[in-house]
Amino acid sequence: LSLHDALPIFQPAGGKPIYQQNQFGATLGLPIIKNKFFFFGSWQSSRENSAAPQIASVPTAAEHQGIFPAKITDPSTGAAFANNTIPISRFDPVAGPLFALYPLPDLPGAVNNYFSNPKESLSADQYNLKFDYHLGSKDYMFVRWSQGWNFNLLPPLMPPPANQQGFALTRQRSLVVSETHTLSATKVNEFRLGFSYSYEDQDVDGPRLFDQYGIKGALDAPNIRGLPILSPTGLSPLGPSEGVLPISATGANNFPAKKSGKIWQLLDNFSWLNYRHSLKFGVDMQRVTMFAYATNAARPNFVFNGTYTGSGIADFLLGEVYSTSTSQQQLDTI
Repeated sequence: LSLHDALPIFQPAGGKPIYQQNQFGATLGLPIIKNKFFFFGSWQSSRENSAAPQIASVPTAAEHQGIFPAKITDPSTGAAFANNTIPISRFDPVAGPLFALYPLPDLPGAVNNYFSNPKESLSADQYNLKFDYHLGSKDYMFVRWSQGWNFNLLPPLMPPPANQQGFALTRQRSLVVSETHTLSATKVNEFRLGFSYSYEDQDVDGPRLFDQYGIKGALDAPNIRGLPILSPTGLSPLGPSEGVLPISATGANNFPAKKSGKIWQLLDNFSWLNYRHSLKFGVDMQRVTMFAYATNAARPNFVFNGTYTGSGIADFLLGEVYSTSTSQQQLDTI
C-alpha cells in the first residue's frame, strides 16, 4: 500500500512535498503433523518517508555582521556600541564560529524567517512464530515467539550542523510457553511462562563537536555527541533540536538516552465450574527489571537572554552567558 499526502498547511508556495507510506507483510499457516502439530507465522513491515516542513528564527544578514536594529550596550564599558554595531574583532572566539552556524534567512522578518524541508523517515518490522501441539485429548500446548524493531530518523529544526539530526531505535522481543490440561469436564488448569524484553536508544546522528568548537567545561563523555544546546533569546536554539514531526514517532530531545526492560512472568490458573458457580484460583509471579542510562541535563544548555547588552543575540556574539546547567549521566536499575 502506498499513500501520497496533500500539501502541508505551513508549506510555502512551491513544489508539493511527497509523503510515502508503504506497508507489506505475509502470513503462513500449515500443519506439521496432521491434527496434532501446527505452525503459524506472520511478518509485517512498514516504511514511511515524509517531508517535514520547519519554520525557525535565525539572525538577519545584518546581525550576522554584528549590525543590530536597536541600541545595544557594550558590557565592558556600559556605553552603547556605535551605530548599533559590534565590531567583528569583538566577536567571542568560541561564540563567533557557533553563531556562524545559523543559516541566512530565506523568509522576510526577524522571527520565523527561515524555512527548511527535511525528511522524516520511519521503518518498522515485526514477525511472529507460533507452534501449537496437541499432546493428547486432555493436553494442549503452544509456544509463541515475537520480535520487532523500529528506526526513526527525526527531522531537525535547522539543517546540520546548526541542529544535529536525532534518531530513535527500539527493539522488542517476547516469548510465551503455555500448557492447558483438562482434568475433567468442569476443571481446567493453565500454566504459562512468559518473557518480554524492550530496548530504546535515542541519540544524535553525528560526531561529538564540543572540542571542535572550543567548548570547555562541559561533561567530558564521548557518548555526548553533537553540540550543547545554545539558546539566545529571539532565535531558535543551536544544537540537537527535534523539529515538528508530521508523523508521530518515538524520540526525545534529551539525547542520549538508553533504556531497556525485562519481565519474566510465571502464571498458573485453575478454573472450576461447580454447579452455578465459576471459581478460579491461581498465582501470577513477575520479575521486572528496568535499566536506564540517561540524565536530565547531560547536554549543557547555555542561555543568552540579553542581560548584558539588551539583546540575547548580541550577548551570544560576545560570549556573555546568562546561565548554564549540566549534570552527570547516571545508571538507574529497578
